[in-house]
Amino acid sequence: MDLLAGKIASTNKPIAEKPQAQLAVAPLYVASDIKRFRRTKAAMATIKQAILDILEKDNPQTVRQVFYALTAARRPTSIENSEDHRRERT
Repeated sequence: MDLLAGKIASTNKPIAEKPQAQLAVAPLYVASDIKRFRRTKAAMATIKQAILDILEKDNPQTVRQVFYALTAARRPTSIENSEDHRRERT
């Protein structure tokens, strides 16, 4: 390239052809033989109602806030705060 004239010099060199890529054969998809637990319609209705109850109390909330509220509702009492643990320590 001639930088002063702003022209590209012709080199007349043949352009080497690139070899075509080989087509790779994809392995066949095989379904997993692990059977996963699916919730029933009644269980899903219970979860949906719990989500609606949380959102009625405090709206708007992010998905993360709703998730934490759902998991906190089913979390057992902390071991340190339980009465059995306090009796053992005294």
